[in-house]
Amino acid sequence: NKNSNELSIRDRIVIREEFKALIPPLSADELEQLEANILKEGVRDPLIIWSVGESFVLVDGHNRFSVCQKHGLDFPFKQVAFKDDDDVRDWMIKNQLGRRNLSPEQQSYLRGLRYNREKLQGRRTDLTLGQNVLKLNSESTAETLAKEYNVSEKTIKRDGEFAKGLDLIGAENPVLKAQVLKGA
Repeated sequence: NKNSNELSIRDRIVIREEFKALIPPLSADELEQLEANILKEGVRDPLIIWSVGESFVLVDGHNRFSVCQKHGLDFPFKQVAFKDDDDVRDWMIKNQLGRRNLSPEQQSYLRGLRYNREKLQGRRTDLTLGQNVLKLNSESTAETLAKEYNVSEKTIKRDGEFAKGLDLIGAENPVLKAQVLKGA
């Protein structure tokens, strides 16, 4: 039965804190507005979930999900297949950067996270054609991301340092990290 299957899926949605931490928190006003919109119109955009074993990890829609839980509301969802945790993180960062309501600090942090991850992935020696022959695409990760986000290469590298530093601060003081991301 499709309905009981959908109910079963909704009951097995789990939130992983490491993924939730990639979502810039909404201000109290933004959360209030979201809640009012959902109560009036329902949830327009489906929540994105990833099937892992017996559970379904929430990938996108953390704020919508919490509003629905609070009011016992139904919501649409869409299952998306991801290879692994890194694949989920990459998707979440790209998705968040595509949204307009990010503070400059949040944009910088997310670009920095993406730069740091992609820079590490780029260190593969099996892609060279011979001992000293360069790869065909010699564009650096910083150059690629700079073009994509219409900023300078230096900005992308600074974003990488900013993200590293903010994660260090966040490990000791998550409240301070949240304040920095809000621009306080």
